[in-house]
Amino acid sequence: MQLFKPWRERRLWHNYKRRKPAVNAFDWYERHSLRPDLVIADLLTMIHPGAVPDHELHFFDRFVPAGR
Repeated sequence: MQLFKPWRERRLWHNYKRRKPAVNAFDWYERHSLRPDLVIADLLTMIHPGAVPDHELHFFDRFVPAGR
């Protein structure tokens, strides 16, 4: 994985920020089609930080490898 530049620079993302597996609740599958504005704002924030001022990621979060 060290040959993969996004892995080395910690620029990997996941869409499991709003999930509760214990109760089988995965908000990405339930709300993303109803709130495309939140998805677009998240994507803009990930690709161009600062493009959407004061936006806190709703669906996505930075992937942190285990043990780091």
